[in-house]
Amino acid sequence: MIGARTIGGAFLAAALAASCSGGAKPTPEIILVTLPPGPSVEASSGAPLATPEPTLLPTPTAFEPTVAPTPGDPATTPVAISAWGCVILGAGTAKCLGPQGNRWEDIPGVSGATAVSAAGWYACALLADGTVTCWRYPEYEPVQVEGLSGATAIATTTLQACAPKADGTVQCWVLESRLVPREGEPMPSLGPSPVDALAGAIAIALGGEVHTCALLADGTITCLDLVRARYEHGDDNPNPETVPRITDATAISVGPWHKCAVRKNGGVTCWGGNGSGQLGDGTRDFRSDPVTVHNLSGVKAVVAGNDHTCALLRGGGVKCWGRNVVGQLGQGTTQTYIPSPVAVAGISNAIAISESGDCTCVLLRDGGVKCWGGSYGLRPEEVPVA
Repeated sequence: MIGARTIGGAFLAAALAASCSGGAKPTPEIILVTLPPGPSVEASSGAPLATPEPTLLPTPTAFEPTVAPTPGDPATTPVAISAWGCVILGAGTAKCLGPQGNRWEDIPGVSGATAVSAAGWYACALLADGTVTCWRYPEYEPVQVEGLSGATAIATTTLQACAPKADGTVQCWVLESRLVPREGEPMPSLGPSPVDALAGAIAIALGGEVHTCALLADGTITCLDLVRARYEHGDDNPNPETVPRITDATAISVGPWHKCAVRKNGGVTCWGGNGSGQLGDGTRDFRSDPVTVHNLSGVKAVVAGNDHTCALLRGGGVKCWGRNVVGQLGQGTTQTYIPSPVAVAGISNAIAISESGDCTCVLLRDGGVKCWGGSYGLRPEEVPVA
């Protein structure tokens, strides 16, 4: 979930990209992108088809803790986590796993950061003064986004970035290397421009390469394919579609194939692709309209992965559902799928949650980090940050 005043986000580490997202890093030699025809292969027939191996990278997401972690040294204690291998420390600096995935690298020149989000080759950090700085992996040379101020959040996919502003507007810009440079060429010009269709958003969620959803102040959600509209059809302000039957959403999350929202009553509704039971309604049927996740209440945040979903509970526990072939549900097994929520063992004091395709991480009240799924293993494991 990427929301107003969110602390959290992600950075794509090479060692985690293939094992957490089902694919390698995007190839920078490609300068034109042909986008897929739709959000899910299930959409046309409505039949519960086997979920394909995703070729899209979901936007890593995180939740702002309402209770700060109990730190050792506050300046070096993680206050936000990313399942992609990145943390924000109490001093407002960022650390990310390096190319080999076994050593944390300081991101130079980043200070006062309150949020960070990334996918593909680029990462962007929201700073406390409302500006945004972005850098390209693996050079780690932050560049301020020109003409952008008053930002309250940051969200990215492999193709674009968007930032809601304090005045109620939203600005988005090209970010991903496949749209602009060949390898070795300079970072693309960062030119944010307003998107009228997203005006009034208090939170923006981006997923896959093309999905953009906005949570509005009245609790409704609108979604649109901004990337395809802007960069294939030249339409800067396409008409969004309002998600039916949701008027009380408090948070949203978008994956490559499905979307989910936390409701005011603490429940969760999801819609879209469901080939692995990631909608949590006990079936594997595609749902064009939102359905209620079974046996789930008291939810604080939700994250939509490739083909699974996890929810952070107000009491500090976590429940997950959907695909589990690489331990996405933290059960210690590789059972193919579980279409209803199951508790993740060993997690009882989490205050923030983040996903990256097939991996999920939580920030604990004591400042520790635990992750599971994909490269992290079948059960939650401690991830030391040094």
